[in-house]
Amino acid sequence: MNSDRVRFDFAGTHVLVTGGSNGIGLAIARAFAQAGAAVTVTGTRAAAADYSHDLSAFTYRRLDLRDNAAIDTLAAELTRLDVLVNNAGANFAGVRDRRTEWTPDIFE
Repeated sequence: MNSDRVRFDFAGTHVLVTGGSNGIGLAIARAFAQAGAAVTVTGTRAAAADYSHDLSAFTYRRLDLRDNAAIDTLAAELTRLDVLVNNAGANFAGVRDRRTEWTPDIFE
């Protein structure tokens, strides 16, 4: 074993990774799970089985970040949350001028 490698212990920790069903979010979710955390990931598909890769190590929740009520529901249903990774991101149709996507109304 390489003693220079950093190891983390997240045993007993509850983690939510938004956008954890793909890409960087998935890699983050896997790292937390390998470190012992109970991980919930969100994605846009109806079920974890709708993805081509295995999400069985996580609790999967469908979440549309444009739906404030869905966000509130997810937050209310979490019995415990120790770590939140705000990873999800998307480009939404209707924002033609990318310079305006950072204005408070559009960003919200």
